[in-house]
Amino acid sequence: MTAKITPGQRKQILRLFEDQLDNLGLKKSVAQHLIRCGGYFQTEIAEIIDEYKLGDVLPYADERVISNVGYPAGFQHRHVDEQTARLLE
Repeated sequence: MTAKITPGQRKQILRLFEDQLDNLGLKKSVAQHLIRCGGYFQTEIAEIIDEYKLGDVLPYADERVISNVGYPAGFQHRHVDEQTARLLE
């Protein structure tokens, strides 16, 4: 079982939400709509957070880095049979 978050971590996560909320510059009517849809809104937030809980399953998940490197233009993946045949050559 993994340890629960610390009070400091909780504070930092709440600050992330607060900072983004400030950056959005929501109108009063939009804020009220979020409040009225609170349960749905919380469910959406929970689903987003769940996407980041891979570390519970994948021990090296937190070692991933964002990269701007990708496949070259026009690259196509080969079918498994093609790859196998190529490896057997």
